[in-house]
Amino acid sequence: MILNTDCVYVCFDVYGGAVHILIPRNLNLEVNELRIDDPDPESTDAAEFKLLSQEMAGHRFDLP
Repeated sequence: MILNTDCVYVCFDVYGGAVHILIPRNLNLEVNELRIDDPDPESTDAAEFKLLSQEMAGHRFDLP
């Protein structure tokens, strides 16, 4: 197996519902976590997730 170390890998656990993001250290990217189950009424995570999912669908990403 050859891994491209210039890429970001997104891994989905379809049984546990977890998403794992593998980012090479040399990319120095910031990762933002959106918690759609956040009980905090001041949280905007659910709204951000909805906007992000709509944008991804518009670019033909497959969403569960």
